[in-house]
Amino acid sequence: MSDSSDTEDLSTFIRHCEETDEINGSSVIPKKKRKFNEQEQENENELNEFLFGNKNNLLKNLESQKNFFLDTGGDEDEKKTSSVIQESVWHDEDDDEFVEIKGKLVKEKQKRKLERIGNTPSWADLNKKRDVDASDSDEDVISKTIGFLDKKSSKKGFIQKGEITFKRLKNLNRVTENEGVISSVLFHPRSFVGIVAGRQGLVSLFAVDGKENKKIHNLCYEKYFIHSCKLTNDGNELIIGGQLKDFHTYDLMSGNKQRIKLPRGVNHMKCFELSPCGKYIAIVGDFGEVHLLHAVTKELLFTFKQEFQSTSMSFSNNSYELYSHSDDNEITIFDIRTQRVKHRFVDEGCVNGTVLKLSSNGKFLATGSRQGFVNIYNSENIFSSKYPQPLKVLSNLNTEISDLKFNHTSELLAFCSTDETNALKLLHVESGSVYSNFPSHLDNIGKTNLVTFSPESGFLAVGTISSKVPLYRLNHYNNY
Repeated sequence: MSDSSDTEDLSTFIRHCEETDEINGSSVIPKKKRKFNEQEQENENELNEFLFGNKNNLLKNLESQKNFFLDTGGDEDEKKTSSVIQESVWHDEDDDEFVEIKGKLVKEKQKRKLERIGNTPSWADLNKKRDVDASDSDEDVISKTIGFLDKKSSKKGFIQKGEITFKRLKNLNRVTENEGVISSVLFHPRSFVGIVAGRQGLVSLFAVDGKENKKIHNLCYEKYFIHSCKLTNDGNELIIGGQLKDFHTYDLMSGNKQRIKLPRGVNHMKCFELSPCGKYIAIVGDFGEVHLLHAVTKELLFTFKQEFQSTSMSFSNNSYELYSHSDDNEITIFDIRTQRVKHRFVDEGCVNGTVLKLSSNGKFLATGSRQGFVNIYNSENIFSSKYPQPLKVLSNLNTEISDLKFNHTSELLAFCSTDETNALKLLHVESGSVYSNFPSHLDNIGKTNLVTFSPESGFLAVGTISSKVPLYRLNHYNNY
């Protein structure tokens, strides 16, 4: 089949999905059909083609968006400063990534399209200064001194404590807000695409720009309460789990949907994690069991056992260990290679554990409890004792910690609680201090149950029990 035929089929499919809800491969009667005018149709086609292209070019199109430059949200006066017409005198490697349509390069059209969907990419902004190779000596000294900052920090330098510059944007799912209690919010690793899943069995995909956040596609799983949704590291596949003895997958390349029965002895998939290496799926079972599945074949490899019921899991960056918190105060570390328990320790001040996460650089372990405490440990020191002392104990929230996440540089830690309104905090990890101005006292976020950063921390999204996903722009980080 030709590329043009594929494009027409995909465009027809996407337009059909916007008019109907897709339920397990079939469609229901649309609530309301509206007539597209030519301009709306052109905008829709450009958006769909830009984000997904045809089925054969999806990954290529996603990859081309990785390094787009985001607006820092500065003052309008700065944006109105006079500009000088400049002429490019270098060869930009990004120019080689333009998509060829109908046999010729359409650079200007691509530029206009990007400016509508997101922000001006680096190759399209002549006023943006070129990167200059510089010595990393200063950064290396800082890194050695404080011992944890990632060298992927913003070009503005390391983020400072005290107050953070941010902007509240339109809700990520402003077009829908019908997903029910939000169970998962994801950002695609290589595209300006946000994914929102809710207990109503709905999964929605949005083009992230903070202004319109247009809906691209949605999936509906009838009578399936989605408890967790994960995106594989390569961004190719969605894995959707719930309370039943099966789970669902959705291939973003082909659009194929699958329903897969869980192995014998695995009764649900309400809580699961994907390993960074892409080989394993860890699933919380019953009575202290933790099941490990092969990520490709979905076969059960083996089952770990801990004394208390697992409440949260996190893989080490090398995928050699799996950390598991419990509804008691004990954390268990499983060794994947030996299939044995490597270490157990007591979470300081915890009575009932709720969540844990390892930092992106692997040097910190953050834990949350039902009592509202958040502990931050040196991930190396926890192996030396059954009662390790945390580097920092946070008591900013007084109710159960529902979620916590490090950003990609390990400079920030966001944590929240479902039991109180606006219970969301953002920690500057180096100083151990919470930003006093985040969120704004004027923000009405609601009751939050999860929080997540975009791949390079340009955005922060918050899931709530009221089916809304507030979206923030963190101005310190230039990229998505």
